Amino acid sequence: MKYAARTESEKGFPTFGSVMSFVSARFFNSHNTNKALDFMHNLGEYLETTKYPCDRIVIDAFLGYSNRFGLRLEYQGKKVAWLQIKVNKNSTIFINNNTYESSVIRDMFHNILETYFDSLNTNLLENKMAECGIKKGEEVSVTIVSYHDYKPDNEKVVCGTIDKIFEDYTNANDRLTYCNGDYYNFKDEKISELYSLYTDSFKGNYFLACAVKRGAIID
Repeated sequence: MKYAARTESEKGFPTFGSVMSFVSARFFNSHNTNKALDFMHNLGEYLETTKYPCDRIVIDAFLGYSNRFGLRLEYQGKKVAWLQIKVNKNSTIFINNNTYESSVIRDMFHNILETYFDSLNTNLLENKMAECGIKKGEEVSVTIVSYHDYKPDNEKVVCGTIDKIFEDYTNANDRLTYCNGDYYNFKDEKISELYSLYTDSFKGNYFLACAVKRGAIID
């Protein structure tokens, strides 16, 4: 696998190394150039194990977004696919948009890419759960603070699996959507961070899924 980058001399990024430094800092919140290199190498190694038709990855860091960059996948000198990658503040990462040279290639190989990025987000979530001392499927207790007129009003401890707690928390906040200044929040910032990772790494729209599950009618 070969790796390249679109350079921008006028912007001060004339070399592959300078672009990697820019990508590491802007999209991966790191001043270590290896962060961007590791991302490309890990993706390349994964694609090689799947027999994906790609022998060169070109990164385009200059799409005009603060949280999105492009990846051009090539095989034998021709473009196979173009991916727009979105990186959220909590480091979850997704294929935000894509184009393929043919629908046949997309149908055959796109799920391979989706699976890879899903695995990155799953690892982030599992690491955060371990940091919080939480195991999937086990009951835990967390403190939820209710706010009225944007001020803390009451606290209560809730128990259950983290899946159940997050679902109930989401539904409770959804019912207050139109109540100005009334909402719930987790007392522990680590649990708030875990919730952010949990909802962002959900396959699909987590909030819509919760609404449908509780019987909401979606127009």
